Amino acid sequence: MKTYIPIILMAIITMTGCRQVPYTIVDNYIYIQKENREDTAEWQLIWEDHFDGSEMDTTKWTRIPAGGADWNRHMSSDDKCYDLADGKLIL
Repeated sequence: MKTYIPIILMAIITMTGCRQVPYTIVDNYIYIQKENREDTAEWQLIWEDHFDGSEMDTTKWTRIPAGGADWNRHMSSDDKCYDLADGKLIL
């Protein structure tokens, strides 16, 4: 019985330490905010791209060919994987 006491105490501590993060859903997007956060922060846009043309701007974007590392093993430079439509880059 004494061997179960540390396990039970650890479970109680874990359960009481967990809490749900507050969030709101707007237009099917979930926004997670810290509690008591003031919305006085001044945000500044530092970069954006409008995909207006018919081809990708290669001065801003590159295609990464597949490689042997875990992070790029599933990359592809095949034209069927990319599309520009309605001002959006579709991957």
